Amino acid sequence: MKGRRLQPATRSLRMWCCALLVAALTGCGLPARAQVSPTTGCEVPPSRFLPVLVSVGHESGTARAGGKNVKAAGAGKVALWGVQQADIVYESLLYRNEQKNAASTRLTLLLSDALLRGEKVTCGPVRSLRDASASLREEWQGALAFGSPMGSRRLGEAVERLKADSAAAFDLVDIQRGGLGGRLKGVKAPSNLSVDVSALQARVAADSLARPFAFAQEASRDATALTLDWGDARYLARFLWDEAAGGYLREVAGWPFACYPTEEARMAGEEAAMVQPAFANVIVQWVDYDALGPIIQNPVLVGEGAADLFAGGRHVRGTWSRGAPQDRTVYRDETGREIALSPGKTWIALFPANAALIF
Repeated sequence: MKGRRLQPATRSLRMWCCALLVAALTGCGLPARAQVSPTTGCEVPPSRFLPVLVSVGHESGTARAGGKNVKAAGAGKVALWGVQQADIVYESLLYRNEQKNAASTRLTLLLSDALLRGEKVTCGPVRSLRDASASLREEWQGALAFGSPMGSRRLGEAVERLKADSAAAFDLVDIQRGGLGGRLKGVKAPSNLSVDVSALQARVAADSLARPFAFAQEASRDATALTLDWGDARYLARFLWDEAAGGYLREVAGWPFACYPTEEARMAGEEAAMVQPAFANVIVQWVDYDALGPIIQNPVLVGEGAADLFAGGRHVRGTWSRGAPQDRTVYRDETGREIALSPGKTWIALFPANAALIF
């Protein structure tokens, strides 16, 4: 279902009104120079807006859960770090073999609020470039970090466009991109490449055009649990609403998904320091996938389709649309109105049609 397209001036006025509403409902007030984050709807210091996206590995490892060893994505020796600083986590299918019940996903982190607050931001493990990450960088007009050369091999339309815009693309393995990260000591490759997001952002001269979501507070709690089945037990993910955390906590194959807060904690293997990020919103964006050879799967992120949004514990069935690579994705309900997210972090699953959502 297509909704009515707002004119730019009307759209800007609407977003400013949403910002005022969020400030009023959260009791934070809106000082004269306050800035409402276009990615989380939270108040942030006024500063330059340039999101940095990072292609992050999501391989499976072994961890203890419920008194036994389980194989889960992002666990054990392939654990992630710095995810708690991301505003948005996108998960996309990397490959799927239905005959063997095997699949794998890749993550793309979008980091902005922590940069606006002036925090030191590092994350990883940074992995190779994929079309989903390149396409999301176009949407947000930010910078992108990844961990292997683009080379001559064709990886997708968005990657091809990114090659012509290399000022925003940072290959951390390229020696000419030195000083932006490195391999963590004591952590096995390839899950050991870290990026200094703060330093990377400083190398990009341009700013981003704000492409804000709509935000509002809602009190209903009609969808407090959902399960995403990507086609592999190691990637079976449950999101459970946690009132104390103020968001959905993620479990993977029964393991409470957690990350190391810093690269130093990752090198030390301080599991007691690991944190569970809470997500105010979980968006299941149903997309088509194009097979690029026998392994790589590329999501089609320009177009339209169905979407299931879980915002602040409530479920809204709707649609998504993105008219062009430089347009932002808009989520609308069944009446065509843009869906307001709850202020906070968001997990977006770019979910294939032959996968299963249970809630």
